Parts: sequence; structure tokens; C-alpha cells
Amino acid sequence: MKFVKWHFRNNKRRKQLGIRKGKHPSLVFAKSDDEMRFYNLGLTHSRKRGHHKNIEIHNPQNWEEVSYIRNDISVDDKQVFSGVLNNYRLHPYDYGKIWNVIVKKKIKNLFH
Repeated sequence: MKFVKWHFRNNKRRKQLGIRKGKHPSLVFAKSDDEMRFYNLGLTHSRKRGHHKNIEIHNPQNWEEVSYIRNDISVDDKQVFSGVLNNYRLHPYDYGKIWNVIVKKKIKNLFH
């Protein structure tokens, strides 16, 4: 896994699977060693997914609103992502929360 500059892209795979219609942005933070897949965290407006709590952050399009980042890492093929979404920016206070999810999930996956 190689870390990349964090950016948002629409994840077309989630739409193809029939998981709600509309945009499904994901925060891309790394790519695979063969550069064919992106490691990402899904952006959502939902506080919970089943019994799992999502992480509250500022909305990347409007910092006055609340959004949530999923509390799990997804690995999807590079071709299911759109181009970089330039109108999405992370609030400075949210970097630490997101980094904690990445470190926690990455370490957990190394030992399983």
C-alpha cells in the first residue's frame, strides 16, 4: 500500500450495486502496490450503518453542516472511481479523526 495525497472521488461501484442513487463520494488515501486499486473511506450523511457508528466530520462541501466517514476501509478497483472532486475539502480538525480510523483498521487487518 502506498499513501497518496488525500482526495475525494465518486465511487461508481456503490451506485452499480444499487446502494442508493446519487453521488457516493469516497475519501481516497492510498493505492495498492500494483496501482490498480484505491483504499478509501466512504462519505455519508448517516450516523450509523447497522450497529456500527460512523465518524462525525464537517461536510467537505460546506463546513457548517455535519457529515460522516464510514468506520471501515474499502478497497475498490481504480476504474470504478471518477476523477478528483475539486469542490470537496477536509476541515483541519477532521484529519486526526480520519487518521485514527486508518491506523486502527490497518493494524487490525495486519493481525487477522
